[in-house]
Formats: sequence, C-alpha cells, structure tokens
Amino acid sequence: MPFAVLIVALAAAAILTVGCSEQEESATVSERSVPHEQRWGIYALDIATQHVELLLSSSELISYLHLNHHGDKFAFSTKMDGTTDEHEEICIVGVNGTGLTRLTNNGFWDLYPSWSPGDSQIAFLSFRDSTLDIYVMEADGDSVREVYDSGYHDADIDWGNERIAFTRNSQVWSIKADGTDAARIADPPRAGEWGQANLPFGDYDPRWSPDGSKLLF
Repeated sequence: MPFAVLIVALAAAAILTVGCSEQEESATVSERSVPHEQRWGIYALDIATQHVELLLSSSELISYLHLNHHGDKFAFSTKMDGTTDEHEEICIVGVNGTGLTRLTNNGFWDLYPSWSPGDSQIAFLSFRDSTLDIYVMEADGDSVREVYDSGYHDADIDWGNERIAFTRNSQVWSIKADGTDAARIADPPRAGEWGQANLPFGDYDPRWSPDGSKLLF
C-alpha cells in the first residue's frame, strides 16, 4: 500500500512547486531527509527538484489514494474511530493537505474511491450486504446508492468517460454509471484458478486511458 501511495504522490507533484538550491537538485530522494513521523502519510514528490513534502499524516493506514481530474483533491479510505474493516471510511483532502473531510460514517467497510469524470461524484466499494458491491455518492458524501451487485465480491473500480471498469471473478468487466449494461471485457484462461501467486489466475485492476477508449489491466 505505501507503494500505491507513492505512485499517486508522484502524480500530485506536478501540481506542487517547491524551490530548492542547486545542491539540492543534484541529490536523490534517498539522500534527503524525508519528513517521516513513523505514521502513515500522504507525500508529494516534486519530480524536478526531488523535494519531498508531507501533506497529511495519520495513525491509521491510508489506502486507495485517488487524485481527482481537476488535480486539487485526493479521495482515499482509512479507519476512523476503530481498527477493524467496518471502521474504514471514505475521506477527501486537498492536495495541499488541508480540508480533510470524512464522507462516509457507518458500520460498513467502505473503500476504493474513484472520481467520476467531472469530479461531481465518487464511486466506491462497500461491504453492506453479503459481498463487496459498487456504490456511488455525490462528492460531498450525499445520496449514497448501490449501483451494481454482481453476486460476488467486486473490486478494483475505475470510472472512465462513460463507464466504470472493475474486477469480477478474476475478469475485467464494465458497467454504465447507473449500473446497467454489465459487459465482460476480458475472459482470461484459467481465471479464478489458484497457482503460486497471491491472486488466482486472471485479469485485475483495470484503468481507463484519459479518453476512455482503452483499458490498462
């Protein structure tokens, strides 16, 4: 999970401008003093200067960090008021670390937020029934509604221009934003069969290209 946080922090760094001396410019990240607090955190890395800045720290793991399309807010999940999965909630924060807002507040496992193309809504996974299903809410946390339940654990959601891609039964699927027109995108051989890896054989973690015409998985 810290690796995933680093990837998004790199994307956010393009928004942040941090000055430094010529001596700093010649140093690598590993040679600098990164502002660790022995806590989980969201960091920004300025690619040009290699300066690392702590944006937000937390006593709990920060997961599924997702930058919105306007480049001014992150959505993520973290445990609030407890340490079990049922305490994991969806939050947002500005890319400068201010404006932390909790969007969900319930006894269910809420995770994996993904912004809609216009940033007005957030899709996420929630364990409110017998499986993890796909829900959508307004960007301020209002109007939470279930949009899709495959009958299995759904995962790895990403909202493109017209559709939400996700993993179902070790296969890549997509739906319209209202949960209709479920379509299987990839049907890999031996999907769901366990081998020697941490996941069964299959296709996982789809990501839309910026124009919504292609999927990386």
